Amino acid sequence: MKTTLSTAVAAALALSAAGAALATEYGPEQAHHAMPATITKIDHKTGVVDAESMGFGLVVHYPPPAIKDLKVGDKIMIDLGFQQAK
Repeated sequence: MKTTLSTAVAAALALSAAGAALATEYGPEQAHHAMPATITKIDHKTGVVDAESMGFGLVVHYPPPAIKDLKVGDKIMIDLGFQQAK
């Protein structure tokens, strides 16, 4: 099963939940890229997903409901970006 997850979507949900004040603490997005990955471990209760991408191990977090249908071995696309704190 191929599934695409977007870290940007997860971050947007978290940001909206945290409120507008949090948004003013960070500058504009400085980098963004997508990485194809294979899930190597998943914790459906905490939302923590371990994956391997391009020879690197990654540990990412999503809201648990967002990963309910994922399983070890699934191929996903992890979308990464960052903003530097002001």
